[in-house]
Amino acid sequence: MDDGLTIVSVNYGTPAHLWRNLRLTRRLNPETILRWLVVDNGPEFTLDARYDFVTVLRGEPPFRRSDKGSYHHAQGLHRATREVKTRYVLYVDPDFFVVRPNWIRELMAHVDRRGLCFFGSQWHPRWWWQYRHAPSIHFLLVDLEKVPPDSLSFEPAIEPFLRRTAWLRGGCPWLYEQLFRGRFPDTGYRIRRHWMKGDTPIETLTLFYPEEEERRRAGPWTRWATRVLPEPFSPLPRQTANYTPLSFLPLSLPEGVRQRWEQFFWRDRPFAFHLRSVAHPGAADHELPWVDCALEGTCHEY
Repeated sequence: MDDGLTIVSVNYGTPAHLWRNLRLTRRLNPETILRWLVVDNGPEFTLDARYDFVTVLRGEPPFRRSDKGSYHHAQGLHRATREVKTRYVLYVDPDFFVVRPNWIRELMAHVDRRGLCFFGSQWHPRWWWQYRHAPSIHFLLVDLEKVPPDSLSFEPAIEPFLRRTAWLRGGCPWLYEQLFRGRFPDTGYRIRRHWMKGDTPIETLTLFYPEEEERRRAGPWTRWATRVLPEPFSPLPRQTANYTPLSFLPLSLPEGVRQRWEQFFWRDRPFAFHLRSVAHPGAADHELPWVDCALEGTCHEY
């Protein structure tokens, strides 16, 4: 197996973000051999391999399911995983922009030195139904020597989960939220089985999260529940070691944009930001000028 890295992205109607990501990654890693697999899950096969390091794969047709978006995304990830021939694979969303120079070489050396199986971003606490303090699929680096590719199951189970819990969700939504906090079976939820045993080395990026501000905004009931409930059921996170109150996006960006985009640090330095709008094709096109502004600002400064 080649000791290099293959990057995998699934595109669905947002090629403008993807091409910005490709250009930025090439510019920040000029001496690194890049291999990028792009699965085009859009309604039409619209991408072309305009870069010699990009291979475009035809995606899977859409599915008629209530969780069709997550399921469709998972099938695209499986499609690309079958084509990976390198030791490392990095799954990254098209709108997840890494801004650190030479980050590929530094990150791979770090993962190898620490003996990590998984390294990635983490879910923002605002997504209460997603697991906390563990790598997410938005940016997920996997060592395939330690984690067999056929054990990486991205398939969600949202549809049966919603059917089983509909009575509680409609009858007592507060209890539903507390019981199933961090347990929603979305895309990639099965992967966490690898580290739930406690013997799989993982690491996450540090997330911008203004803890004090979030507590002030929360109501008295939320603050009380945060103090008394165990971490898995707490409305606000109590383990804050992987959070920072610092923000690194340029002050020239609108405050709403800076607050909505997720920001990640690594080794106390800015590493990446995530738009979290790629799930709605075309919805984020009006933000492209702000994306360019952020990329230029962070790349030049850091």
